Amino acid sequence: MANKEVGYQWTCQVCDQSNSPQANVCARCQFPSHASGREIEAAKMAFSNGDPTQGIAKDVNELGIIIGILLLCTGGFLMKFCWESGGSAPGIVLILLGALILNLSGYVWPKRKG
Repeated sequence: MANKEVGYQWTCQVCDQSNSPQANVCARCQFPSHASGREIEAAKMAFSNGDPTQGIAKDVNELGIIIGILLLCTGGFLMKFCWESGGSAPGIVLILLGALILNLSGYVWPKRKG
């Protein structure tokens, strides 16, 4: 179901954020303006457990994890094959960049519960 402009100021069912009539998703948690009861309850549970990422934000985190792992692997292969010739700098850069992206995505050091 495509999101449509609701035509009035609305409050997110998940995080209680007030949103403009033109917004199709919540400005705070990215939850859509139109959702089923099951979707709302699942998102409320995730939000109350300290995971405010919904919708687009969650996809970005997953993409960051994939890119980070690919960079780590590519850097490792470059290090293996270029070590003897002294050309290991690109491999080191890719490994560090991959680790940084994984960290920013919350994969390397996830938030502690409790």
